[in-house]
Amino acid sequence: MQVDLPAELMPIQLPVAVNAQQHALFEAINCGNLVWLEAILTNCPGLINQTTAGANGVTPLCWAASTGRTGIVAVLLKLGADLAVRSTDGYTPLLCAAKNRRVDVVRLMMQQAFVDLNATTPGSEPETALSLTVSEKNLDLCTRLILLGAGYRGLVAGKDYWTERAPKSSPAFRAITTGFTDLVVWSVQHDKLWSDMQEPVTNTFMINVVIAWGTLPMIVPMVDAMLNLLRSQPKRQANSYDDPLYCKWNLDDGTCLMNAWEVAEHFGRFDVIEHLASRGLQPRTDSDGMGALAREFKYRQSIDLVLHPRLLAGDAVAATGLQNQLLAQQFHKVLETMAAKSCLLSECQMADAYIAWLEQGLSGMLFGRMIDNDKELIASMHLLGKMRCDSQLLDPSTDEGKAGKIVIDAATPAQQLQVLVELASDACGHPEFHLPYSFLNLSPAGTQAMNTMLALQGKLLLNAVTYFRKQFAMRMAGLPELCLYFTEHGRVDEAGLYRTLTGDWGLHDPVARAAIRLLKEALQSLRASSAMDWSSSSMAMPCKTTSTTITLTTTTMTTTRPSSIGTLAAEPTAPQLRQAMAALLGDWDKIPEIVDVFREAATPGQLDFLADFLFQQWRLLCLAFDVEKERWQLYGPHKPAN
Repeated sequence: MQVDLPAELMPIQLPVAVNAQQHALFEAINCGNLVWLEAILTNCPGLINQTTAGANGVTPLCWAASTGRTGIVAVLLKLGADLAVRSTDGYTPLLCAAKNRRVDVVRLMMQQAFVDLNATTPGSEPETALSLTVSEKNLDLCTRLILLGAGYRGLVAGKDYWTERAPKSSPAFRAITTGFTDLVVWSVQHDKLWSDMQEPVTNTFMINVVIAWGTLPMIVPMVDAMLNLLRSQPKRQANSYDDPLYCKWNLDDGTCLMNAWEVAEHFGRFDVIEHLASRGLQPRTDSDGMGALAREFKYRQSIDLVLHPRLLAGDAVAATGLQNQLLAQQFHKVLETMAAKSCLLSECQMADAYIAWLEQGLSGMLFGRMIDNDKELIASMHLLGKMRCDSQLLDPSTDEGKAGKIVIDAATPAQQLQVLVELASDACGHPEFHLPYSFLNLSPAGTQAMNTMLALQGKLLLNAVTYFRKQFAMRMAGLPELCLYFTEHGRVDEAGLYRTLTGDWGLHDPVARAAIRLLKEALQSLRASSAMDWSSSSMAMPCKTTSTTITLTTTTMTTTRPSSIGTLAAEPTAPQLRQAMAALLGDWDKIPEIVDVFREAATPGQLDFLADFLFQQWRLLCLAFDVEKERWQLYGPHKPAN
């Protein structure tokens, strides 16, 4: 009787036999001659489990399995070949078949009563038949092996080499990390793999492994199982159904990940965070609420996904992400509140502002774009608000004024508001601001929803920027009138003017001090040019008067000042002051007050912040006196080398 062989199983080089009878046996196997095979084994039954010569010696069954001769394997098994006898290099017949991808042979062998499904290969990285089959992603064969008892998680105590050598990869671990989604989903659905099952290779739980290295479809059935548990036993399981999401994982580098969200963030699995949020699963919080969430996540994209489940679930009403849609009509109040709470003066106050920001449904990423270097910004704010002035600028009614000492070194809320406006403007114009969620591997719907939310919030923020800039520009346009309001008989009320400029208008200390100094110089110039005695101005010739309206904060003041008739009157007019100031206003990097502040900057980061904030204010101050400066320049003043 002759067995027909496929082309790939045509005769090949035989193993080195130990004697002539063994050589004849392998010739029969190679040719598929079953009659000859049975005759040889009848006469020499000891050959059936004898290995060939050399370091790679094989038994007849191992060689038939390796070469895929299914019919020969069936005959050898019938004649008494032992499935437990290994080749010289330590492979069982089943392992030989699995290693060489002989699917039909594996299917035949695993049906035998005495086959060891959990035998392992030799070497430092042991393999089982199942792990080798997983590598080939043969779903049918893998499921059959698992159902027959093959070790899926990898540890099979007391079997062959397994108790002596630790595996580097269990079959389940390999299925997850190689993207064998069909097998993992089947395993979960057939209760062969569950979320809080221990994974011995990584010493963590299966759900963490799936989150770290698996595919999103692997996560779905695990989440479904948790939610089904909640539906089936709502009262009993209400507080424990999501326990698998809180399986702690201690990484080799010492990092401790406390829950599924931290695992997902650590491994950059924003798609998993999106899925959990869209299914209504959020991290548990303590009494600190939003503060605990803000501290838990390193990346602002993560907390944005966690805090907008309605958005990810497709709720069109929640497109802006705002908790209160009325906030969109008065968005400028968000920045006003932040400034009023002095959010830029310390890390603690900034953290509180961030929490309040998130509680309103605002994007954490948008906040991060505004404030991306908090320590440098805080240090810069102290430089911008620090009073470096003479005692004349102090209010004599205060303790500081009475002592004649400067103790204020923090920016006023109005100054912080101006900084927030500039930060918001820069954030919305940042090149990475547009479509930032497009590269997080989110679902198409999730990507669009998050990008749309950020774009809508950015538009609202720009509207607030426009509102405050118009307000500030209007105030600055009235700066000459304000200066005259605080000038009487040629003397400037420096303390009152300084408090208004810094405390109400938001001019930074260097700009305010420079404005006061230049005002005094301008008045002196006007006095000299008119040759007038300012002390006897009340006896000057009669002149017409003009009414001037000055906006300080939210109220206005109307003052009456004399106007000019041909020559300078007792008090200068706004046009005269503009003309005198225009002659004194220079480039910002030539202004001593500004240069001094730059010299106090300790780092390049602080220098950049100071340049951004001071340059724009100086430009608007010059514009108030009809002197137009560039909107931006490439180089600014630099801190001189020591």
